[in-house]
Amino acid sequence: MESSMAQALRVSNADLVVYVHPSNANRVQQALCRQLSVALFTFNETFNGVLLAYSMALSNKTAKILPGLIPYFCVNVKAQLLLFSPKQDMLLEIPQRGTCYRQLTDNKGVLAEGKVVKL
Repeated sequence: MESSMAQALRVSNADLVVYVHPSNANRVQQALCRQLSVALFTFNETFNGVLLAYSMALSNKTAKILPGLIPYFCVNVKAQLLLFSPKQDMLLEIPQRGTCYRQLTDNKGVLAEGKVVKL
């Protein structure tokens, strides 16, 4: 039987659209890494979990320029995401024993020996 921690971890293949400012046109890969790194270790409703790691590649070498005052361009990215998605009442093996709880729809955390760890 799979451990609860292994059940809470999952790999997801994602097709993402990232908006890049024209000032980063020569450093697109760096701009993409910066944008995805902001999402690390925080709960994301879109991914339904906490982003722990990612691996990405550009889908193609072209981008679509958006009209407007600041003409950002869209870059299509294929990414593999490692997500931590514990379920309510799931027993997690952390350095201590803990139980995942969900108090409100926007509040997830782990209760481990009387201490709350926010997810």
